Amino acid sequence: MQEAELYFVVGALLLYLLDSGLLLYGDELLFATGLSGWHNVAGGGQLLLGRRLLWPNPLLPAARLLRVCWSRASTDNVGGAPPAPATSERVEAVAFRRALQPLQFGVVVLLLLVAVALPALLYAYGPGLEVLLLLAAIYVLNLSMAAWLWHARSRLELGARACAMLTVDLLLCPPFAINLVRKISLQQQAAGDPLSFAQSRFGAARRRALAAVLRRRVHAELAADEPGGAQWRKLQALMHRVESLAA
Repeated sequence: MQEAELYFVVGALLLYLLDSGLLLYGDELLFATGLSGWHNVAGGGQLLLGRRLLWPNPLLPAARLLRVCWSRASTDNVGGAPPAPATSERVEAVAFRRALQPLQFGVVVLLLLVAVALPALLYAYGPGLEVLLLLAAIYVLNLSMAAWLWHARSRLELGARACAMLTVDLLLCPPFAINLVRKISLQQQAAGDPLSFAQSRFGAARRRALAAVLRRRVHAELAADEPGGAQWRKLQALMHRVESLAA
């Protein structure tokens, strides 16, 4: 593989990683699906323009993502029964998940083509017919995903403008297209309480890990707030819910 070809592959992968990054506010978390269910995406220690910089797992482009705001968790009835788990989150709707499945398969194949097949062919054959055939296969795959995107956009709850912007990624920048599933799922909003969502969908170990993150965030907010005020009391009540999440 020549130097120019190496730059081409590295550039494509860097574009994918840069497009994967997310900037979260201080009271936001990122939930993601994995092989064993939902979990909180770890990280976010780096700050950029006052926001937390976070990267989902680059090896799991088919994972659904959900951006949640922990400060909006209900603090009513603390000490009693927890709020009922929200069952109407769009990202968990059956129709949405089924419409997303072909695209989840497509982005995994696309990642393998860009990150594995492309450098392997460049290394073995150089820039020849084999690489041109691979690039053609990538665009056929992306055209197929674009067609499905428009066909299923009502079930994916995408407007025409959002669908058009995603189509541009698919047709003009294959590395950006690897993030298609993430971008679609991030446009969905959780309809219910984020802590109830975690309580009902996270495993015990992942609930404890989430509680540890929230404990640090809430303690930092308490230290910066005026004791005895309305916001301070709300944060104290929220801390009780965080502790029950870890139990």
